[in-house]
Amino acid sequence: MVYPENNSKILVPVQKLAWSKNIFSSSYRVQVSTDSTFQSTVINSVLTDTILNTPQLNPFVTYYWRVAGINRGGQGYWARHLNSEL
Repeated sequence: MVYPENNSKILVPVQKLAWSKNIFSSSYRVQVSTDSTFQSTVINSVLTDTILNTPQLNPFVTYYWRVAGINRGGQGYWARHLNSEL
């Protein structure tokens, strides 16, 4: 996971999440949550790109996010989740 860095504070109105490409993945599931256990999600998207431009999220809230690669065999393991105050 590339951006934002873990425990960072982002103070601009437009956020993006970015991660490194995995040569074995054809797409990626990205989840964003205010709960570190991801019992509920604010964003749950499948993308072919390695960047997600998020909608404007509530300010001064800590969000957790994680990414898993997907290929013909199914979804892989979640990369360790990060948190940022957006």
